[in-house]
This record gives sequence, structure tokens and C-alpha cells, in this order.
Amino acid sequence: MKKNKGIAALIIGVLLLFSFRNKLRGSVIVDQPQPLKSPDADFLIKAPDGTELLASDGVKVMGKTSGVVFADGFYSRQYPQFYILRQFGSTNKYYVYAGLVTRL
Repeated sequence: MKKNKGIAALIIGVLLLFSFRNKLRGSVIVDQPQPLKSPDADFLIKAPDGTELLASDGVKVMGKTSGVVFADGFYSRQYPQFYILRQFGSTNKYYVYAGLVTRL
């Protein structure tokens, strides 16, 4: 009887040992999230570092981008060679030269 209890205790101990060991998990590859345009935007713009943000006259520089910027893009009827850029979470719109940015 003691022998059977010892074997049962040994089996339970081995089962508990294997149940608490670290399980091997598969590796997960996470890609960089791709930003999406707002529903009212015509397309998504990717502006490189240092892109000049112009006023509505297309001449006066209102600022420059720092780092790569993803923003909402709109077609400009007034200046076809420019796109209108609106950064996410902002209501300010700026003109950017179409040749300097990438339309996604």
C-alpha cells in the first residue's frame, strides 16, 4: 500500500513539475502601424523631415516638419502643384509642394 502511494505521489509530482514549466511560445512579428487618413481627407500624405508648410498664398512659410510626418491630404483647386496638408488632431491646413511629399 505504501509503495502504491509513493508511486502515485511521484506521478503527481512529475505532472505538477511539467505543468508549471515555461511553455514555448511562437514568435510574433509586429509591423509598424500604418496611419490611416481621416474620412474627410482625399488621401494620406507622407512628408519628409524639413518639409516647408506654406500659408494659403503658397509663398509664406508657416513652419517645417520635424521628422517624417503622416497627415491628411487634400487636393488644391487654387494651386494644382500643391497639396493641402492637415496634421492629425489639428484644424490648421497648410500648403505643401506636391513634388516634395509622397501621396499614399
